[in-house]
Amino acid sequence: MSSSDPDWPAPPPSPADHPALEAALGHARRFLADLDHRLVGATADVETLRHRLARPLAEHGMAPEVVIDELARDADPGLIGSAGGRFFGWVMGGGLPRLASTAVAHSCRSSRT
Repeated sequence: MSSSDPDWPAPPPSPADHPALEAALGHARRFLADLDHRLVGATADVETLRHRLARPLAEHGMAPEVVIDELARDADPGLIGSAGGRFFGWVMGGGLPRLASTAVAHSCRSSRT
């Protein structure tokens, strides 16, 4: 978004949004509180996560906080136990592995100085 966007800055949330925001905040707080006991790697593989997340859409919709609760429950096994501000994920694939590893190494060196 930019300053030329008529919806920028976004309006503050309405009171109707509060239950969904509170649900998201609660899940985020529980995730952070549990980091010391969480495995660093995901505990479910991609197929398991696809199965957990693939479901038909509700005919008449659902309350936003219910959607957030179900998403947090179903996606949790795919989350990694890291909340470090300098962690950007693992380099995967074979696009430019040497370039990527060089960039990561350079980033690590420059953050120490």
